[in-house]
Amino acid sequence: MTTEPQRTTKPPIRPHLQSLLLANHIYQDRESGNFIIAGTFNQVQFRQEPPKMKSEQPVGELTPREKSLRELRIVGSPWLFFSLTDILGTVPCSIRYVYLLDNQILFSTQFQINSPDRLVTFEHRMQLPSLPFAGFGQYALEFFAHGEMIGSLRIMAIPDKASE
Repeated sequence: MTTEPQRTTKPPIRPHLQSLLLANHIYQDRESGNFIIAGTFNQVQFRQEPPKMKSEQPVGELTPREKSLRELRIVGSPWLFFSLTDILGTVPCSIRYVYLLDNQILFSTQFQINSPDRLVTFEHRMQLPSLPFAGFGQYALEFFAHGEMIGSLRIMAIPDKASE
């Protein structure tokens, strides 16, 4: 009785997240390609607690549809900068914004990064929608590659001092 050796698929190279920054704006110099990151932050002020959500949806009310990040962006929306290495071939990535009190995902987006050389550093900026507010406390912007979280950025939602 002979058995065939089991074929194993080689796991993809795990990308390395070098930086993940949230900023008021990120510019890119046309000549050099360098990024200019203005107003980094990890804290957001809100005026009051959000209105409580009703547990039951009224009959006939439409369910919310999923929107793209492009539809959600408005003037003043924050920017995200990230830098990765060890990208080889096409890598499926996603970013999600989570309220950590109850692990509610407030928005997410998926995209792909492609690189023929894993030694090259991949830098990118992405405009985000206004950060949704589900309550005061900790939030996280989580970065995934190949379905695995490779890094996150914590954001604290605090009361606006002017409204106290």
